[in-house]
This record gives sequence, structure tokens and C-alpha cells, in this order.
Amino acid sequence: MADASLSESRGTVGICLMKSDEADATITHLLDQSPDIRVEDHVTYFRVMNEADIRIDLREVSAYLGRDLPMSSFLVTLSAYFGQIDVDDSVLVVSPVAGGGDGTGR
Repeated sequence: MADASLSESRGTVGICLMKSDEADATITHLLDQSPDIRVEDHVTYFRVMNEADIRIDLREVSAYLGRDLPMSSFLVTLSAYFGQIDVDDSVLVVSPVAGGGDGTGR
């Protein structure tokens, strides 16, 4: 069952990251990049939310982590997302759903 609070308001996007060194480096990177991003600590995972795109460049996260972080490894840490996701070799972007709706196209 989906967590209703994940879609708090239209346009809010977010990710959930299982706690790990990779998640810590990602959170630090995101907060340095955009201080308006909200991070909630839920004991075993972090919930990260924003009113605009969340953009994670793993080349930059790798600098915080001190080692290479391939997308395949990062995706293991990413336990959930809300919004529209776009992934390539080194960049993950979560954007508001096109049309600002609930993802059903209405």
C-alpha cells in the first residue's frame, strides 16, 4: 500500500534512500546543491522531498563518497520515488508528473 503522505501536494517530488554511506553522500550533495530540499530521517531510511526537480549526478556524489558510485549500485539504495523519474548512466532526475496530476493522465 502506498504511503498517502508521499504525495503531500501536487508538484512535490521525492525519493527514499536506505541508510548507507551512499545515502549519506547523496544527502550531503543534495543539501549543498539545493538547501531548500527537505530531508526526513525515518530510522532505516531517509525521505527527501522538493517542490522542484531532484537531480542527482553520481559523478558529484562520488566526490563526497570518496569512490566511484555506478548507477546500478545507487539504484539499490533508492527504495522508492514519487514523481517522474529519468535515469541515465550517471544522472538521476525526479520531476513533477507531467500535467501536475496524479500520474493517471487526468
